[in-house]
Amino acid sequence: SSGINAEYGYKSTLYRGVKYLCLEDACFGMKAPCAADIKVGTVDFYSLDSEEKKKIHKKKKLGIAPILGFRFAGAKVYKVASGETECYDKKWGLSFTTVNAAQKTETYFDNGRAVRR
Repeated sequence: SSGINAEYGYKSTLYRGVKYLCLEDACFGMKAPCAADIKVGTVDFYSLDSEEKKKIHKKKKLGIAPILGFRFAGAKVYKVASGETECYDKKWGLSFTTVNAAQKTETYFDNGRAVRR
């Protein structure tokens, strides 16, 4: 069955007989979130997907994920100094290059006062 838990920002869904947990907003209700949606790996489809669906996924923009093995799909970072939460979207994640990847990744770990180690 499928259900939504608005209080915690997630829902469950049934796909091909397997129940999955889908996070709608992992930061839902948090006052000072620091979370990232990081896709790890170089393949962006399920092994059970049809060949047609795999072709569609292969055409998607993956940025430098095939080179580095990861990509940011989004992030929310609480900045201690300003008291604000900065949001980074998929477009930001796709702007990574081999030249700026380390600096952009550090953006996620920077809380506005220091870089988290």
